[in-house]
Amino acid sequence: MGQSAQSKSPCTRAVRPSNLPCEPMHPASKNKPTQAQLVFPLLETIQHLGGKARARDVGAALADRFSLPRHVTSEKIITGAGQEINLWQRHVRFARQKAVSMGYVASGGFGLWQLTDEGQTGVSKATAGIRVIVAVDPVTNLPRSATIDVNVGLPTVHTLHCGDSRDLSWIEDGQIPLVLTSCPYFDIKKYEGAEGQLAEFTSYQEFLEQLDAVFRECYRVLAPGGRLACNVGDVLRSRKTEGRHHVLPLHADILVRSRHMGFDALNGMLWQKLSNCSYEHGSGGVLGRPGQPNQIIKSELEHILLLRKPGPYRSPSLAQQQDSKISKEEHARWFRPIWDDVRGARTDQGHPAPFPVEIPYRLIRMFSFTGDTVLDPFSGSGTTAIAAAKAGRNSIGVEVGPGYFQDSIARAARDIPKLAA
Repeated sequence: MGQSAQSKSPCTRAVRPSNLPCEPMHPASKNKPTQAQLVFPLLETIQHLGGKARARDVGAALADRFSLPRHVTSEKIITGAGQEINLWQRHVRFARQKAVSMGYVASGGFGLWQLTDEGQTGVSKATAGIRVIVAVDPVTNLPRSATIDVNVGLPTVHTLHCGDSRDLSWIEDGQIPLVLTSCPYFDIKKYEGAEGQLAEFTSYQEFLEQLDAVFRECYRVLAPGGRLACNVGDVLRSRKTEGRHHVLPLHADILVRSRHMGFDALNGMLWQKLSNCSYEHGSGGVLGRPGQPNQIIKSELEHILLLRKPGPYRSPSLAQQQDSKISKEEHARWFRPIWDDVRGARTDQGHPAPFPVEIPYRLIRMFSFTGDTVLDPFSGSGTTAIAAAKAGRNSIGVEVGPGYFQDSIARAARDIPKLAA
């Protein structure tokens, strides 16, 4: 990807790594870990078996390590040529191929999988943990960006940058496969005071113009064919404060204005939250008089807009396709027009409009591949970074509020190692 945030900063400091005991990457589950997530455990398993072992023994040991049920490890398919294939053993072989390509396992071997010298060294030195690099402004001595580098399982890097998303000049053109964010709520949420907070603009037109500046930067850094996913809520204005009931159709305005920038609009989703009344400006008493005509329809929906930068469609590698697979159950729940199975996040965690992790996690899995970098221009408390780590993707988060930025560093340092270990 393009130049990182810290590479242009004049001063950096390293925060001591947080080491955790090495534990299974996944709890007992009917689901298999991805092939990329299997690489480090596979190396450890081969080492524990004496540095070289048969494929079947490695597969059995890994199944025990992850407490996989028998129906997962014994599942088989019949190919068109009539060959019977054990899916778990094939899954492990693909992980071994990845380890071979990384130089950790020797190719060939006449039925035995053997660690290379590099593989032996890597396993003996590896510890589960993270490295945090914080870039510091030399004038104010305040943090400007932080990079969280996860070292175990599926390595991912998460850059958190304290700055204004209307200027992403430190990211090169066409480098980001997916932009994912939750748009600020216009004039209805009180965000931490900081110059550049879009939600502080009292004019809706000015708010849209400033939001345009962010979307233009997102368009620039998106790779041709890349996508932008944006969760956005419309704003219901009350008669009590505005003189008349009306809705500011933020989702519709974003769609129209983004098309003028060059984006193609795609079919998106509606997120049906349990209640969105707290997001309505002047919501108290604005829903009408019970039992009478002309009631006001309460807003319980938010829009997940999908936009695409014109360009060629991707041809991911076989390894990326394997690592990025979506199960039939996930596909059935995710690729549908209405999401009614995701609860809104609690608002008592330090941010007025928190994003439930499940929303960005789904979108990242749906519209990117393992190893991709996801950009969130309104990163808030760092939820997208958590979701990206969970999905095996890298991330860049930009947050203008210093307090939220600091909170996001602490949250990433606390939560991401749990996903990687």
